[in-house]
Amino acid sequence: MKKRNKLIIKPTIMNPYYDKPNWFESEVDIDQFVFIDRHSLPNDVKQFIILLFGYNDIEFGNCFEASVNNFLELQKDELAMSGGPTFIYNEVQILPSCCCGLEDLEDVATCIKHKKSPWLGHDPNPCIEYSKRNKIKIWSDDYKENKDAFYISCTYTELLVALHEMKRDLISFIEGPCFDYLARFNLKYANNMINHLKKLLIDV
Repeated sequence: MKKRNKLIIKPTIMNPYYDKPNWFESEVDIDQFVFIDRHSLPNDVKQFIILLFGYNDIEFGNCFEASVNNFLELQKDELAMSGGPTFIYNEVQILPSCCCGLEDLEDVATCIKHKKSPWLGHDPNPCIEYSKRNKIKIWSDDYKENKDAFYISCTYTELLVALHEMKRDLISFIEGPCFDYLARFNLKYANNMINHLKKLLIDV
């Protein structure tokens, strides 16, 4: 019997088009979007840091320690990062749209657990459609307005499993590649930044 392909939801950052700090040891190659998980590379981490500071208007200061101290002043209700969940099935990807944020992942999870369509951005307007038979359609755009919209089909159980793995990916990125990169500069300050980042992005 042929094994069914798996729905994946990847935490994603988008458009990290901001200045880099002077403590980066090398240049950064900028991508329009970046999936983050335990396999992320140093260049992915650098883009995450650039977006985190740039999008939230946090000053880098003149050294790594100054950057961390400035970041520690950021409150949970102030955090914003362009991105969100990307839904993947085989070669099909549905990315978050404009005004969706990585900080919204917990809200996305709550909506899905209550079988509501979460905010996934606009232009296009991705959405989730629930049926009485436990079938789910994840739409690339508002299917009532856009006849070219496409969807990923899955079961509600598959969606919940993928949601759990998405959160695990986010945690493993913060505790793994992100911490490993920051620890190069100052272990104590890296720990402080990682702990604060987890408080901001994850309900722990």
